[in-house]
Amino acid sequence: MNLNDIEYVVKIAETKKFTTAAEELYITQSALSQAIKKLEKELGVTLFARKRSEVILTDAGRLFLEDAQVILSHTEHLQHQLNSLCDMETGTLRIGIAPIISQFYLGRPLAAFRKKYPNIKIVIYEDLNEPLEKLLFSGKVDMLLVSLPLTDTQLECIPLINEETFLAIPNDHPMNKIIPPGPDGYGHVRMQDFKDDSYIMVNPEQHTYLMGMDACHRAGFEPDIVFQTDYINTANAMVSAGIGISFVPYMVFSTRNDNGGNMYYHIDNAEMTKTIGVMYENQMLLSLAAKEFINILKEYYQSISD
Repeated sequence: MNLNDIEYVVKIAETKKFTTAAEELYITQSALSQAIKKLEKELGVTLFARKRSEVILTDAGRLFLEDAQVILSHTEHLQHQLNSLCDMETGTLRIGIAPIISQFYLGRPLAAFRKKYPNIKIVIYEDLNEPLEKLLFSGKVDMLLVSLPLTDTQLECIPLINEETFLAIPNDHPMNKIIPPGPDGYGHVRMQDFKDDSYIMVNPEQHTYLMGMDACHRAGFEPDIVFQTDYINTANAMVSAGIGISFVPYMVFSTRNDNGGNMYYHIDNAEMTKTIGVMYENQMLLSLAAKEFINILKEYYQSISD
């Protein structure tokens, strides 16, 4: 038994004639009769009683019709839902993202997606990389927008933008009188000149922490960490309060007007650039909404990098 068989029975019950039903189904009367006979044989019951001028349902036929109408109704509803999904008129986009990235890199692409697909529900999960990976593997999010790479190298990824992390020092730091500004307005420093400073660091699970520690180790010293926080903005504020120096991504201080007079410097002889990108488990598993949002992300970040 297939969906066509169910449609045939319903149509015959509606028209009470094989000839009329066949015409409305766009098949021959012979094909329709054979299909019903095959179905009756498969079910082991007679569905229709043939009268002179019409056919009527048997008791088995009436029982079959009740569920057949429900099945067709559900099938029509399902088809409508699938069509809406394909047309991006419904669905859910679920994004896992690091908090610092959501603050600076998500808003405009998401607004563009929302404008284009206003009926798609958007759910954002903010967390650190390791918990976000678990959400991805459990199927609770479609994709991650994070600093690359993650620990699982089997994930597929699309790099979007590179961001440099700078050394942030307070306005009254003596090195500000020595270091000249560069062509872009930011001078260059060597980390060994700051080996005796106190450091403000974010937590060890963040890429900014790893880059900062690597820069210190390359310069041959272990930083004196006097303050740690989960938030880059807090670290930036603590620098202006004179508690110590820190490592701050460009987007954090360049978009603020309240940096407290902090000075920011390129760090020489260290890898201070991180890549922010989209990661997902398998492109075949991505929803249409997720694929379209990734396209919008790529177009947006390509446009601002050109």
